[in-house]
Amino acid sequence: MARAVLVVPKALDADLIAGCGLNLAEYIVLVNLSEAPHRTLRMYELAAESTLTSGGVTRLVARMERQGLVTRGQAEHDGRGMTATLTAAGLQRLQQAYPAALASVRTNVMDHLADLDLESFAAAVADFGQNRHQAAEGPPPA
Repeated sequence: MARAVLVVPKALDADLIAGCGLNLAEYIVLVNLSEAPHRTLRMYELAAESTLTSGGVTRLVARMERQGLVTRGQAEHDGRGMTATLTAAGLQRLQQAYPAALASVRTNVMDHLADLDLESFAAAVADFGQNRHQAAEGPPPA
């Protein structure tokens, strides 16, 4: 399992760069923004959803803004907070990247799971990381 956790993201990253010129972090940011209401997330939400640090997401979004893929702005109702919004160009880039991402996931993950019960696997994957959140909250009261 540890090998998969290390190798699969690197393979996906390399395939995305070769296939569409986006790295995995950029692709994940575009996906998260595309699924958000109004295609906008507060920067701290985007960092959490993308499993990036706040500094990492700030630098990444700044670079993506220079490419025209996202815009940054002030959060509504909170002048201190910043948001990232997917642009039309960012959505188009995501749509162009999707075939490369799908092919990479198929090759690097799904082809190796052919003999498994995929419904059970999907249910298990949906729970990944849940224990981390529960551990941070502490044990339930007695």
